[in-house]
Amino acid sequence: MQNDFIFKIKHLFFLKTLNNHHRLARSLNQTSKYAFRLYFLRGCDNRQLTQSQQREFLNYARIDPYGHSFMIYNSNELKNKVNSWKQTLPWITPYYAIKSNPIEPLIQDIINGPFGTFDCASKGEIQMVMKYGVPASKLVYSNPVKEEKDIYYAKNKGVQITSADSIDELIKIQKIAPEMKILWRLSIVEENPEQMATLFSGKFGDDVPNLDAAHKRFKQIQQMGIQLHGIHFHCGSAVQGSSSFGKAIDLAQECMRIGRLYGHKMELLDVGGGFPTGNIHENAINALKKTQNDPLGYQVIAEPGRHFSANTCSLLFRIMTKRIKHGRLCYHVNESLYHSFNCILMDGISFENQNDQFYGVLNSDESQNSQISDQSNVSIFGMTCDGADIIAKNIVVPNDLQVGDWLCMQGMGSYTVGPKSTFNGMKSTTKIYQWSGQIEEQNQVSPQIAISQIC
Repeated sequence: MQNDFIFKIKHLFFLKTLNNHHRLARSLNQTSKYAFRLYFLRGCDNRQLTQSQQREFLNYARIDPYGHSFMIYNSNELKNKVNSWKQTLPWITPYYAIKSNPIEPLIQDIINGPFGTFDCASKGEIQMVMKYGVPASKLVYSNPVKEEKDIYYAKNKGVQITSADSIDELIKIQKIAPEMKILWRLSIVEENPEQMATLFSGKFGDDVPNLDAAHKRFKQIQQMGIQLHGIHFHCGSAVQGSSSFGKAIDLAQECMRIGRLYGHKMELLDVGGGFPTGNIHENAINALKKTQNDPLGYQVIAEPGRHFSANTCSLLFRIMTKRIKHGRLCYHVNESLYHSFNCILMDGISFENQNDQFYGVLNSDESQNSQISDQSNVSIFGMTCDGADIIAKNIVVPNDLQVGDWLCMQGMGSYTVGPKSTFNGMKSTTKIYQWSGQIEEQNQVSPQIAISQIC
């Protein structure tokens, strides 16, 4: 009864807030000052929205033209990626790495999809997915370094699978949750680090330089009275054509075999994450095929994050001011490296020296079709007081970009919303609008409008 009352109050407050936004928009619409343009950028996605889709996105910007930045989530993108995974790697169960993008509509789509499985790295992430009714059997707690209280929490919630990469972590888990199934994480040295966004071998994984070292390690763990249930590795974020994947599979299979010699069950192989935004590279697919129908007999899982989330979201933000600084035109926007552009820091994304980002523009009233004007090289600054909050020092933008104009940047679904902060007390992406469309095609499903409040 009390929950129903609270829900009604929240619903009424939300409707009141939305009505206030609409009233503000209507009042501002009556003045010429309210006119703006919406520019479309490729962002991290090379595809382009059609004219019809651009007009649909414009409608979202009209809702609150002086508001915070916001995201548009495209559920079709996730469904396409999940279906592609089923076709390409049908024997591998993907546990979505929630850290890449934890927004509610994406989580719900994962839950309602064919897998409904999640990779969680903390108590907070476990809580996040379980509040939607996800059972513990659908989770892996694959952080190899955990606080004791978090292990207690996972144990009490029934989480069955976790990972470790040190003897001390094994002792900790054995003491608190001896019934948990432990995967031993291997360190994989990246042979082509320039092809990856984030390297892991320097921080995570047990160094196993040769098979003799593997024998010693698994014998040591056996003598401790601890039984391992499998192997875990992660080749690094945004793996492209790296040969590390193939070598990681070979090492993991050898460790599975050696582990069984010492009485370890070795029934599960977790090949980690790091899959790229686009299609999985043929080298990685061929390496993973070695695990299909392996005579050793074990289940294979993975932890894709950005691979599922990257192209699901477009970020819309606006120009707050512009000025000349040291003879150079500079724009300040209502986003920052501390917010949605955290992907520049975390994921190696760069918009520097790009001259083909802008591909479309619409007037707010659609009174006439706008065209991209001549362009110039400028700097784009984030909204915080940090002098290092620079989104791009050198990027080509249209000359007629004005204060109040909005920018729509595609491919902004991974490591944007998740790691954002409230630095300077500033907010971003306080709303997520849900939209369903096929960007690759001219015809798309009409948008199903919904809003997730995440502020």
